[in-house]
Amino acid sequence: EQIDWTSDLICECLPPGTTQSPAAPPPPNPFKGGACDEYAWPDLKSNTVCGECRVLVTNFDDTYKSCSAYCDAVGQKEGREMTCNGAWEEEDNDCTFDSKRSCDEQIDWTSDLICECLPPGTTQSPAAPPPPNPFKGGACDEYAWPDLKSNTVCGECRVLVTNFDDTYQSCSAYCDAVGQKEGREMTCSGAWEEVSNDCNVESTRSCDEQIDWTSDLICECLPLGSIPSPGLCNESEWEDVKLECNDDCLVLVDNFDTSYRTCKAYCETFQMKCVGAWEEDDDNCAVDSDYDLECNQLFVTSSDALCKCQPLDHVSASIGLAKARAIEHEIAHALPMPKTPSVRVRQRHKEWNTNVDEEHPI
Repeated sequence: EQIDWTSDLICECLPPGTTQSPAAPPPPNPFKGGACDEYAWPDLKSNTVCGECRVLVTNFDDTYKSCSAYCDAVGQKEGREMTCNGAWEEEDNDCTFDSKRSCDEQIDWTSDLICECLPPGTTQSPAAPPPPNPFKGGACDEYAWPDLKSNTVCGECRVLVTNFDDTYQSCSAYCDAVGQKEGREMTCSGAWEEVSNDCNVESTRSCDEQIDWTSDLICECLPLGSIPSPGLCNESEWEDVKLECNDDCLVLVDNFDTSYRTCKAYCETFQMKCVGAWEEDDDNCAVDSDYDLECNQLFVTSSDALCKCQPLDHVSASIGLAKARAIEHEIAHALPMPKTPSVRVRQRHKEWNTNVDEEHPI
């Protein structure tokens, strides 16, 4: 393939007689020098180490069926007795817990499980240290906050909270708890339901809303007198903004069915990348759960929709430089944009819209 739109690409070159590249070595063990040699353990799934002496096991239903049996196999390999200290069903082939199981429970309905195996004399594995704080030196010490889910920091003074329904039930209450821990008054400045145990926003909630139907929520807590840090986007300069949402770069777009019809088209009018699309519920920033949209999905049954756009330099950091440059190339080679939004979008997507208009006339 002739590629002239990026300065870098990953290539694989094999010597004669070789048909497949050797498996990649495991990444550096963050727990090297600790009590266990996790990367040497049997049936380690995709080199996934979830903590010291804790791993994601594959071939579980066929080979082990219990974490106790797996730990026995680890002990045989290491030449010492290993004892099971924990078992968990993972959420999505990762280290996020879905449910806790018992060490001796016979499990034949899943191919992978998280097991913790400890050597003799060890009663509990040490907690993994949090990653470096990208907001160190800022207004908040996020990694010291209570009930931080999987060390997930979503922004300065913004975190993913666990045990939410049992302990807090509102972000205002959580921020009060943060304030008690830090010894200063903290004020809630934002609350969001996350998509899938991450920092992606599914819907915007209010700080004082009582929420007892989810175990995790994103909360933003600011020291008294602080103002939210500047965001990535200046939504006030965007066209057809019906409502600016309490989530950076997310807006309720007006004239959607007549001028844009996809969030991808809307974001590209500002040379930005669409990273989210939703139908709103009752002319606000709450997501209508009956409509699950994609950025490039045609949506002509409503005059407004929620679109989240991000600058390309931010996309570069999150999706990789090569892909971002491809996006830049696509936008740079788009047709010139006339002033009228609807004409502009149609001209830039003329061929696409011709096909769409035949099937979905406005």
